[in-house]
Amino acid sequence: MRQWCCAGMAVSNDGTLLVTFSHDQSMKIFDVVNFDMMHMLQLPFVPAAAEWVYRVRGHARDCLQSPQMQNYCIHRLQLAFGCCPPGSC
Repeated sequence: MRQWCCAGMAVSNDGTLLVTFSHDQSMKIFDVVNFDMMHMLQLPFVPAAAEWVYRVRGHARDCLQSPQMQNYCIHRLQLAFGCCPPGSC
């Protein structure tokens, strides 16, 4: 049985979305209201943190930012497309 350890999490401003990340290079996005895991991403880096990117009126949309553990390069993650291409930080 594989165990997964959550290294951190961030909740959207309106409380409807939750992101968790781990040192095994994974990130999971949950719909809090419907209690549903929306996305599971396997990242090409170890995330040090995660935060929602807000647009007009404080609503979290489909974008997260996460610094890389090794060099703190900030990656922007588009949920519709997975991780941005390497070198996009």
